[in-house]
Amino acid sequence: MLILFDVLLVDSKPYLSYTHDRRITTLSTLIKPRPGYIELAYRFEINFSNPIALEILQDRFAHGITQRWEGFVLKPCESPYLDFSGRSAWIKLKKDYIRGMGDTADFAVVGGGYEAKRGRERGIGGWGFTTFFVGVLRNKEEVVRFVSILL
Repeated sequence: MLILFDVLLVDSKPYLSYTHDRRITTLSTLIKPRPGYIELAYRFEINFSNPIALEILQDRFAHGITQRWEGFVLKPCESPYLDFSGRSAWIKLKKDYIRGMGDTADFAVVGGGYEAKRGRERGIGGWGFTTFFVGVLRNKEEVVRFVSILL
């Protein structure tokens, strides 16, 4: 199943400077979810000024593990995808980061397209994607070694 959680480019128009909320609204207009095949990522907000915010996050994270979700990405709703001011930060929280709990792989969808023949075969018409291009990291050790040299 494919879970979509952000959009960065639509019809050659970059969305990198738009807020996360606006990007998600745009994404929801671009796809037609099909349970078990393609869905939008589940979203929820936590106000971290709330004294029990950490407890709420822990409960949600535990629930996510029981649902076999890959993990969470924590980011401000009002922030752009790229923010060079240094004020904005994303945190990726996965059970894989806890020793002994990992069992998933990271893939990045780097493109998609519609092929008419495939669309007709699957009965999805011209509104959806039939092909996704996925980036896969196959040389993690080399990348980690290279990055550690740069730092």
